[in-house]
Amino acid sequence: MVSAELEDQPIVQQAAIFRTDGQAIDAKSLLTAEDPMSFALSMGAQPGAPNAGYSRQVSWLVVELSNPASTPLARYVVLRRGAKHQVDAMLATDAAQGFSRLSQRPASRHYVAPMSIAAGDRVRLLLRVESFTGLSLDLHLWSESKLQREALLANWLLGSMHGAQFVLGLYMLFLFSGSRDLRYLLTAATAMCNAVYQSHFEGTAFAAVWGTADLSVSALSFLMGGVASACNLALLRAMIASRRWLPRIDRYFLFPAVLAFLCLALSWSVAPVAVNRINALLHMVSGLMILAAVATVYLRGQVRIKSYLIGVLLNLLVLLFFVGKQAGWVSDNPAFDWLLPLISLVATILFSVAVAERFRSELEANRQAIQRNEARLSDMVEARTAELSTAKETAEKALLHLIDTQKQLVQSAKLASLGQLVAGVAHEINTPVGVALTASSHLSAATREARAELQQATMTKTGLNRYFELAQESSGMIERNLDRAARLVQSFKQVSVDRSNDLAREIDLRQFIDELLASSASLWRGRPIEVNADVPDELHVLTYPGSLGQVLINLLQNALIHGLAASSAGVITVSARRRAQGGVLLECHDNGEGIRAEHLSQIFEPFFTTRRNRGGTGLGLHIVHNLVTHKLCGEIRVESEPGKGTRVQIELPDRVDIDSE
Repeated sequence: MVSAELEDQPIVQQAAIFRTDGQAIDAKSLLTAEDPMSFALSMGAQPGAPNAGYSRQVSWLVVELSNPASTPLARYVVLRRGAKHQVDAMLATDAAQGFSRLSQRPASRHYVAPMSIAAGDRVRLLLRVESFTGLSLDLHLWSESKLQREALLANWLLGSMHGAQFVLGLYMLFLFSGSRDLRYLLTAATAMCNAVYQSHFEGTAFAAVWGTADLSVSALSFLMGGVASACNLALLRAMIASRRWLPRIDRYFLFPAVLAFLCLALSWSVAPVAVNRINALLHMVSGLMILAAVATVYLRGQVRIKSYLIGVLLNLLVLLFFVGKQAGWVSDNPAFDWLLPLISLVATILFSVAVAERFRSELEANRQAIQRNEARLSDMVEARTAELSTAKETAEKALLHLIDTQKQLVQSAKLASLGQLVAGVAHEINTPVGVALTASSHLSAATREARAELQQATMTKTGLNRYFELAQESSGMIERNLDRAARLVQSFKQVSVDRSNDLAREIDLRQFIDELLASSASLWRGRPIEVNADVPDELHVLTYPGSLGQVLINLLQNALIHGLAASSAGVITVSARRRAQGGVLLECHDNGEGIRAEHLSQIFEPFFTTRRNRGGTGLGLHIVHNLVTHKLCGEIRVESEPGKGTRVQIELPDRVDIDSE
């Protein structure tokens, strides 16, 4: 039984579609009764669909309607998502001559124009349709109640979905402001731009914001869609670390695709048809490539985020339906109005969850890395502390040894300048020891700061590397200065001569010097240096042979190291002769570089040396001076000119005064 409402419907007598390419389509065969109050011409999957976004062809729809009822019928001509179309609707009746233009109802996401059919009348409806998108023709005749129900449902559902997506983007933007993680910013841009684009694509924004659809607004819509696609692809690169795991795909496809989406978005208004086709192809290829890339890194175990993989699958599903509708391969089913935004919203939520999950996993990985570094740093601090303790003990032993040596010097009456010597020794020893202690204190302070940063979890990789560099530099400084202090102590020990082993006795100077030179020949062996002795026979003195031998050895070493250091050949002569006024004159002469005048007055001072950076201690001639003037009871002087060699003269008594020792 047919309801009264169904009986009140107009009857479609004829329906046809005409295009500028000359093709005509019998649209009456496509007529479907949507409900008792309306009917629709569904052109979505038909090969002749007026796809204006691709064909750029204006289409005309002609429908002949009749009203068999006894009362007039009032209906609305509705072209779904007509706000995206350029539509002109005209109506002709049997009673009137020509067509009259129908007025469009504003503030609607569809094209809506009221019309009426008188009782028993027949009318012809003519629609001219041109679109800047690839939407298929979807025409309806709705009653007032049907139109209100559809508008209310659309406003609630689409507004909620687009609004939720936009709010989600704002939330991601808020998270970015706190974390400064670029992935949150890309997610926010994708969600917000996608919400703007979908609201334009579905026609809601045209009716609620712009009031009409023109080329500039469509260009803005396409720009938002391009930015959303580019940001989504950039988010993929960041999520799967494509530059690390898929370098070739990233270099030759993913990164160029981001640039391509942006370029297409900016150039749409110049060539909409070509850009639409390229954009659809790029979306298809990029969607499949994204799915392959995400699946690859997921199966490899490099990035295991299930929510992102599911989001990519849903996004690809939306993309397939979208491109299918644009190309006319998929029927323009009204259910897609709600399904596509819903799937897109779910995909955006999954992307947001994936970003948060990835961020948390990276934070956990960083926390574990900090714990490992903290443990390693603690071990290094303990090891370094042990090394510092050892170094401190070594320094203390060196100081104790120095104190013992100083006590021995104080007890020895053979050195008249004991006070000056001890002061010089203390100064020279304190310098390396002070440097070592300063470096140790600095390293201890840096260690405390590093431990505090580790406990507060504020240690960075740069701070850790800076601490390692400081520790290496400080430990090296401590080692070098303690080594120098040890060598100074060793050299200083030579000053204190063991008198119990060096007894005074009478010696033959010729025999003594010959034996000394023979036993010391290793000092100049292998060098083109000649060492001669010029000592007469029967030249006897009563002296301390051990101390005299040490004096001569030091003079030879001084000549070999300083005087003849840069000479390819040289001569050293040790001579002795009896003085007329009594005593013996010993000379050590070399033909080396000589001594500069400003240094000549300082050579006997303790720790004066011109070779400090090459291991010199400055105690050699000081020891010679002390032994000669105190133990051997003699005098010493030096004559030298740069380039003319050096002559050291020592005056010794015939008999040393043993009581004065």
